[in-house]
Amino acid sequence: MVQRVEDVSEDAWTTVATSSRGRAVRFDWSRVYINPPERIVWRQELDQTPFERFMRESVTGVILKPAGDSTKVELRIVRKLRGLARFGGIQMRRAVRRELDGALDGLQAVVA
Repeated sequence: MVQRVEDVSEDAWTTVATSSRGRAVRFDWSRVYINPPERIVWRQELDQTPFERFMRESVTGVILKPAGDSTKVELRIVRKLRGLARFGGIQMRRAVRRELDGALDGLQAVVA
């Protein structure tokens, strides 16, 4: 979904993605934790965005662990919903699963 990355600094960046309706959607991110090369965690900035209405928190992390001659990659996403959106947990879990599967498929394609 991500078409480009803008306004990149050491601790923050913006991704621009295309929605299912063909519209550009901006996501602002900031890094909250880093322990190179094993772990990095970032969060989506929700204040004053359309996402603020239904999400209290959106955090993503990558953990790398040695696994013999290779590296195990673990991706984690935590999304906490607010208001009536709390009842959409099943749909959110499915969306997160698709997002993680897509990210792992993309990573596999680059590495293979």
